[in-house]
Amino acid sequence: MGELFIAMAVMGVVLFILYKLKILKFNSVTGYYKKSSKGVSATYKKLNGFEQFSFLLKKEQSYDLHYDLEIEAGVMKLIMRDKGKRVIFEKEMDSDLEDVFTFTTVKRLHRVEIEGEQAKGKCNFHFKERTT
Repeated sequence: MGELFIAMAVMGVVLFILYKLKILKFNSVTGYYKKSSKGVSATYKKLNGFEQFSFLLKKEQSYDLHYDLEIEAGVMKLIMRDKGKRVIFEKEMDSDLEDVFTFTTVKRLHRVEIEGEQAKGKCNFHFKERTT
């Protein structure tokens, strides 16, 4: 019985340390989103963690990522990765921002993550294919 208690206590301490070092995260999301094949419109009353959205884009094609964040509280981070988890774009914001990021795809599958730390606000983004 004593061994079980020690094992559980050690496990609890390890989990607590991982949480404090922000290696272990617990998602707490209150809000809603609308996803299309080319973008997302999301509103959060509380975002403490992350949400991710996957998109299929044309291979070896240039795109513009148009994003608009309205932040009422906290910090939001927008991260875009390719299939290999390579970060293509990353932006952390604590105030409103509207901008465009241009990139060229290498693979088809891409993922956009919206991360928040006690965040409240709106995040809208969409992809627009560039014509040459």
